[in-house]
Amino acid sequence: MPRHRRHAAAVSLLLLAAGCSMPSMVEATSQNTRLIESGPSVAAGNDDQLAGMGEPAITHGALNRSRTRSLNATLEDILKATLPVVARLHGELTAVTDRLVPPESLATTDANLRAWGQASRDNYHATVDVIYDEAHKRLQSLADSALATAESQARMLAPPRAPLDTGATGDPSLDTAVTSFDEVVDGAVGLREIETRHQQDRSRQVDLFEIFSTFGSKEPDGTTDAEADLKGRILLFVGGDETLGAPRAVLAFRTDAGEPDEHRFAQVTRHRVMRGPTIVSDLGWRAAPMPGRAGQPQTEVLDRYLVAPRVEPAVDRTAPGYDQLRDMRVVVDIQSAVLGADGKVLGGVDWRVEFQVSTGGALTWQLAGGRPKFDPYCSEVKAVLGL
Repeated sequence: MPRHRRHAAAVSLLLLAAGCSMPSMVEATSQNTRLIESGPSVAAGNDDQLAGMGEPAITHGALNRSRTRSLNATLEDILKATLPVVARLHGELTAVTDRLVPPESLATTDANLRAWGQASRDNYHATVDVIYDEAHKRLQSLADSALATAESQARMLAPPRAPLDTGATGDPSLDTAVTSFDEVVDGAVGLREIETRHQQDRSRQVDLFEIFSTFGSKEPDGTTDAEADLKGRILLFVGGDETLGAPRAVLAFRTDAGEPDEHRFAQVTRHRVMRGPTIVSDLGWRAAPMPGRAGQPQTEVLDRYLVAPRVEPAVDRTAPGYDQLRDMRVVVDIQSAVLGADGKVLGGVDWRVEFQVSTGGALTWQLAGGRPKFDPYCSEVKAVLGL
C-alpha cells in the first residue's frame, strides 16, 4: 500500500477509536482546495449575524414600483365607477335622438319650392345642436372629474416635487400612469364619436322627389295642354325610407292666374287588401283621412305656390286589426285634385302606393302602378265629396 494511503487509514482508525466526530473543516491536499462543511455551529452563527442587521432597507426602485401599483389600483377603481355613467349617458342620448323626426326637403331646382320647410329644418338643426351640446358637456365634465381625481390621488403618492418638475406630479412613473389613464377615459367617454353622431343626425332629412308634374301633359284627346286649362301646374313629391312603412308626400300647385289661396286641394282614396292576386277586401273610394276635415288637405302658401304637405296614405300599425294583414298587401289608390275659387275641379293626378305586411308584421311600402297620371276629370273626387 502506498505510504500516503497507509497514513490516511491510520488517522481514520485513530479518530474512530477515540470516538471523535469529523471536523467541520478538512484540508484536501490532493486537489490543493479547501472543502467546507457547514455544521450547526456555523449556521447558528450566520442566523445571529443576520438578526443583528435588522430589516433590510427598501430600495428606491421597489418604493417607486409600490407607488405605481397603488396608483394603478386606484385608477382602475375610478374607471370602474366612470364607465357605467358613460354608458347611461350614451343610452339617454340614443333614446332622445331616436325620437327625432327628420325634416323634409323638396328635391327641386325651383328656388321657391326649395325654400319650403326651411323653418322646420332650422328648428330641427337647433334641437339637435342643443341635445348634443348638453351630452358633450355632461360627458366632458365626467371625463374631467375622473382625470382630476386621478391626478389628486397621484399627487398624494408622489414625493415632493421640485420647481422645475413637469407633469401632474413631477414623478415620471406616476405621470405616465396618469397620462395613460387620461387616454383610456377619453376613448371610453367617446367625445369624438359623439361629434360624428352629431353631424350625422344634423344632416338627416327626408328628400322628397318629384314623381309627377303636369308639364307637358295633354288632355285625353291629345290636343290641349293640361297646364293651359289648369292655369297653373300640379306637382307631386314623394319620398321616405321604404323600409319604415311611412311614406311622405307633398302636393303643390303653382298658380299662373289668380292667387294661390283662392285654390284648394281635395283627395280621396281606395284601399284594397290583397293576398297575391286575390282581393280579400275592398273598402271602396272614401274621403282621405286628413287633419281637420276629411278629404281636404291642409295647405300653406309659398310665393306663387299652394302646398299641401300631408297627402300620403298610411297604414296604422297600432290598430287592433293590423295582425290580420300579415302576409298581405294593402293597395291604396289616391286621387288628388285642385279646386278653383268657385269650388270646381280644375284637374288632378291619380297615383298608387302599395304597402306590404310580412308574416312577422314588418311594414314596407313602395310606389306602384307605374307613373302617376294626369286626370282632368277626377270623377271619384266629385262623387265622394259631392262636387
